[in-house]
Amino acid sequence: MVSLWRPAEPTPDPKGWTKSLEGLAALDPPVEYGGRRKNLVWVQPTRIAEIEYRAWTHEGKLRHASYKGLREVQDNAAVFEILPEA
Repeated sequence: MVSLWRPAEPTPDPKGWTKSLEGLAALDPPVEYGGRRKNLVWVQPTRIAEIEYRAWTHEGKLRHASYKGLREVQDNAAVFEILPEA
């Protein structure tokens, strides 16, 4: 699970994400990250979200990912990684 959070400048925060992530900042990324963006704030992966997607890319990334919301029950035992088909 990738936990990536970019603080919004003057953008409204209707879901209250900024406040809920304030105490979770991490110095280092919790996952391997080879990107080039510099204005990122990493957070500890403590929330479980429902994500719907169309397919995996050849690079192992999700195609057409859509955030559906946070799980009401934050049950870590129910989280697993689905690997793309080779």
